[in-house]
Amino acid sequence: MAISGEERTRITVDLGDSQLYKAVRWAAIQRNTTAREIIVAALREWLERMEETENHAAIEEVRGEETVPWEEVRARMRATRERSGGQ
Repeated sequence: MAISGEERTRITVDLGDSQLYKAVRWAAIQRNTTAREIIVAALREWLERMEETENHAAIEEVRGEETVPWEEVRARMRATRERSGGQ
C-alpha cells in the first residue's frame, strides 16, 4: 500500500491508557523524535504486516493448485484473442 506524505490529516485517538502515551513520549525524547513520528511509523508498519498477512492468506488459499508457466498463459491468451477475431 503506497501512502503519500503530501496530504496532512489529523486524527484524535483515545489510547485508553495514560501510561502508554507517557511511554511513547518518553521513547520519542530518548530517540530525539516526536510522538507523532513514532505513531505514524507504527501505523505504517502495522498496515504493512496486515498486507503481508493478507498476501500469505491468499498464497495459502491457492497452495497445491496447479501452476502454469507464463509462456503457456500468454500462448493461451493469444489463441483466445485470435479465435475471437483479434479484439
